[in-house]
Amino acid sequence: MKKNKTTIGDLINPEVKNILKKYKRLVFLTAQMGIEKEKSQDLIYLKDLNEPKTHKHYTEMKNLVNKLLKTQKK
Repeated sequence: MKKNKTTIGDLINPEVKNILKKYKRLVFLTAQMGIEKEKSQDLIYLKDLNEPKTHKHYTEMKNLVNKLLKTQKK
């Protein structure tokens, strides 16, 4: 007989998984940009961040922040 194993990933609904993936990507991008670890998930700080606009990850980071802020408002 085959036993069914349940993981935490199986218990999380797809919407929450998507949000967690966005946060994971955001932390990666902010680390690449040289932003302090403590500020890497502070959406308000990142939303107001104006520098460095020339960084290659700046646009993607801003888009993720805006999406996560919209998710919080729901």
